Amino acid sequence: MSPNQTLQRTGTRCARPAAERCRWASMNVLGAGVALLVLAGCTPPIAQSETPASLLRSVVASDGINRAEAESIAEAYFLKHVGCGVYTGLASGPDSWIVKGKHGFAGDPIKGFLIDKQSGAIRSPVGPSYVRPEAML
Repeated sequence: MSPNQTLQRTGTRCARPAAERCRWASMNVLGAGVALLVLAGCTPPIAQSETPASLLRSVVASDGINRAEAESIAEAYFLKHVGCGVYTGLASGPDSWIVKGKHGFAGDPIKGFLIDKQSGAIRSPVGPSYVRPEAML
């Protein structure tokens, strides 16, 4: 480092040459932009007014779980337990609804997330599992 690039102590602040200050400012702006992108990528697409309780209000497990109820269960689960991820849909299996979603900053697919068609029991690889949907509350 040349003498005119050396940081000089002036009171409680460090004085840097103009080029170095500009570079640091650019890095701070870039860092803030990256932070915003990361946070935006982890924001759930569910409306702010929705809560797990409001989503599960229409679920009646005693008569089996239909597609609409399974979607409500999956959305409630993601809202409550999956901070950085997104619910993307359902597929029908023989005995369970297969929940499709992505998890983490890279959007890794979630595999093995099932909702039992008879009882509504939830088996999740990304958080707690439940014997019945209302136990989530």
